[in-house]
Amino acid sequence: MAYVKDSIRSFLVQIVVLSAGLAGGIINARWLGPEGVGIYVLLGLIPALCFRFGNLGFGSGFSFFLAKKKLALASATRIMLALSLGLALIFGALLTLIWSEPFLPWHDVPVALLYTALALVPLAFMQNYAQRILSGCLRIKEVNISELCGTFTYLAMLVLFVIYLGYGVKGALAALLVSKITIVLFLLSRIYGGSLNTVASESDTTEHSSVTKIWRYGRWNYLILLNRFLVDWFPVLVLKYVSGNESVGLYSVARTIGDRLQTVPNAFSSVIFPYNANSDLEQAKSRTNTTTRIFLFLMTLMAIVLGAMSKFLILLLYGAEYEKSIQAFYLLLPVIVFFPLYKFQNVHISATGKSKMASSVSLIVLPFSILLCMSLIPSFGLLGASAAISTTYIALAALNFMLYRKYTCSGLKEMLVINANDIRKLKGSLDSMLKKPLSS
Repeated sequence: MAYVKDSIRSFLVQIVVLSAGLAGGIINARWLGPEGVGIYVLLGLIPALCFRFGNLGFGSGFSFFLAKKKLALASATRIMLALSLGLALIFGALLTLIWSEPFLPWHDVPVALLYTALALVPLAFMQNYAQRILSGCLRIKEVNISELCGTFTYLAMLVLFVIYLGYGVKGALAALLVSKITIVLFLLSRIYGGSLNTVASESDTTEHSSVTKIWRYGRWNYLILLNRFLVDWFPVLVLKYVSGNESVGLYSVARTIGDRLQTVPNAFSSVIFPYNANSDLEQAKSRTNTTTRIFLFLMTLMAIVLGAMSKFLILLLYGAEYEKSIQAFYLLLPVIVFFPLYKFQNVHISATGKSKMASSVSLIVLPFSILLCMSLIPSFGLLGASAAISTTYIALAALNFMLYRKYTCSGLKEMLVINANDIRKLKGSLDSMLKKPLSS
């Protein structure tokens, strides 16, 4: 029942994070405007870009080998610190040298904003690695608390810097920086607080061999995440060059609504990964199928509700400036539905030691996604970007579905159709969790 409790706890936390994140998005949209949101999104791309190209798959490697008890916790933490600082320094220095080149989307960004965004780079590495280490030790509660700390810190800093002090984009960026520092400090306090020393057993391998072992496993997950990053961000870059910052801001508002919902299946996938890595194949398959069925049902309902209410909600929450985001959001609804199917099944394959197999799907879809963006965005702009990303996620879900079914021999009904037993389990676990404090 530990998996169920951790999953329900993660679900409740992510609902809170989703709600607070929505409030933050509204503040940015209202006080920054489409142009300002576009600039803020492009600046947020800097730490994301450095991390996705530079992380080399060590995050998933930490989680996998700690869950398998094949990596010493002390070694994992030393490697985490060295990689976080070293890789951040390399990629930060590289970006500093070339940021003003006209082919990069930041060439017209003020230098002060650029350096603030660069300060986020080591924090991006450290946050991911530390959360993966705690997940590998099955300390999901600490990961959830770190998300809550970061979310409420960000919201409070937005109110201070953007609303009260009126600092605009630099205020939003400063709020993000403070929130990331808060998350990292909390995570490090949990890792170095002494309570994890007995979770992962020490091994006989040297530090060098541990790094090699982690990289050999994580490199395929690195390709999966890098490909997904390129799929998600390539439309933004094309929009920047074709239509400018305002179109990026309008697209980001439409996309952010769906992305907020993705935080919940993302959190569950972080729970599934270490538990499946520490389980036999049948138990892991049952866990993945149950989670996929439930989320496919829930996200389909959410897509229907949001589709019916999106025009009203976007105009009410974000303002008339974002009216063009409404049609874009309609085209993004398939992403909400198909993302859990893709995510859970891909994570299952990786967690059972087949990360190379899982990465093949992303490698196949990436050229297709780039071609779609280059074909649709110059002609249709904002709507072309939305159509391209939705088509890409449908393709990702379909290919992962076929691969997962072949690998696990699961039936269609077993994978897709929610049943009464699922609802009973969900209700029973939720009732049990609600009777106790969240931190219990």
